[in-house]
Amino acid sequence: MVTIYKTFVETVTIDATSETSTTYIPLGTNVKNAVSEITKNSQKISALTSSSSSSTIATSLTASDISHHSTKSPSQSSRSKSSSVSSITTSTYTNNIPKDSFENTLNEVWDRFWLFEKSQWNDDDSICGTSQFSEPVVWDQAVIGRAITDSKNTEKIEKVTEAIYRYKNTALGVYSATTAGDDDIYNDDNAQLVWVFVDGFKATGNEKHLDAAKEVMLFLMTQWNSQGKGGVIWKYNADYIASISTVEAALAALRLYSVTSDGALLTFAEDCMDFMFEYFQDTDKLFFDGLNKNNYNDVNKGKLSYTAGCALSSLAYLSKYSSKRDWKSKAIAIGKAAMNQKGALYNGNSIWNNQLKYIHLLYAGYVDLLTLTDWDLEFSKFKQELVRQCSLMIEFLQDPDDKSLYFGLSTEATEKMFQKYEVAFKEDNTFKQNKDIYCDGDVNKHTKKSLMNNGSVAQILYEVSRIL
Repeated sequence: MVTIYKTFVETVTIDATSETSTTYIPLGTNVKNAVSEITKNSQKISALTSSSSSSTIATSLTASDISHHSTKSPSQSSRSKSSSVSSITTSTYTNNIPKDSFENTLNEVWDRFWLFEKSQWNDDDSICGTSQFSEPVVWDQAVIGRAITDSKNTEKIEKVTEAIYRYKNTALGVYSATTAGDDDIYNDDNAQLVWVFVDGFKATGNEKHLDAAKEVMLFLMTQWNSQGKGGVIWKYNADYIASISTVEAALAALRLYSVTSDGALLTFAEDCMDFMFEYFQDTDKLFFDGLNKNNYNDVNKGKLSYTAGCALSSLAYLSKYSSKRDWKSKAIAIGKAAMNQKGALYNGNSIWNNQLKYIHLLYAGYVDLLTLTDWDLEFSKFKQELVRQCSLMIEFLQDPDDKSLYFGLSTEATEKMFQKYEVAFKEDNTFKQNKDIYCDGDVNKHTKKSLMNNGSVAQILYEVSRIL
């Protein structure tokens, strides 16, 4: 049997084998045919950073450098390779994480990427000239928007949420990838917008943001695959059921439930997580990327950190609100798997291997688990590793010549940063000048930064500040 979610107060249960079942679309909704698929995937290339610690932790680094990359495309899965490096020396870093790191980075991002004349984020770094403007996609808006809501700055929250509202597809009540407001709609991005709207409502009391969260959540519930065995479709009118869209929809429902106490949201989140465990969880406790809604055996076995992170967050909320299962024990198992240094999420240098723009949700997942549930013996290890990973990020990804802003990869940054990494890990790599990091591709000009990467950094610094 499959449950179709019709409203926040009503559900309908049907036979999953029925060929006549239909998904409820709210009255008055104009459901358009989807436009041709626009690829939004970018390779999830492993972030090469290094080993550092805010609590004087000595780290023994392993010999091989393992990287994983995956896309959301159902036709691709994760791959790995090992380097030929024979040995890497042990490195010890004793850098503390400054208490004002979050505020400093967020302020720099605001100064560099917010355009007051347009009341909009600029995807181009203003250090290269204010005449350049590139509109961010809505995913970027969600990431930096969440960082702004973390700041509790009500004036900025109102500005960034108004910028997000420009992406709305008014017919469907959700948000397109661009301000075109068309049917290029990704359900995982919209789930993240629910988080922004809920937090925006909590900070400002503005009911508009709560109403927006409810409207998006209602749509996400219609994206449950009622024709099959469940799961949340990744892209509107497409066939791929992604673990990330399923788990982010669960987390959106739970965060909205925290302010509405609507039982249908809790039930939906429970069903999403049950689906995650039945169809996506591997024997190592991490989650596969997705499957085809027409063939549940057609599984993309790529594994990404943000899926594990959102699962941790969702299970932390479920531990607080639901007694249906022992959600906490499931979360701890996932938490241990995601910190297994021989597992899928680490490279050979004992570092999480996903890029910055994906890894912040893993930090958030652990911190939600540590703060929303009763303390467990494993939590001390989780906290220690979070602090270590954050210290690595600060040590090797922060631009020493552009304090508080970060590159996505130290090996694709300045020569100074590359050499620092190379000294620490002795990988015998050769520096290759990356002109793309400079304004106008001119190595004599300023280095430019990424809005998405630094929005992710701000979230990481905020999450770690919650447990220091």
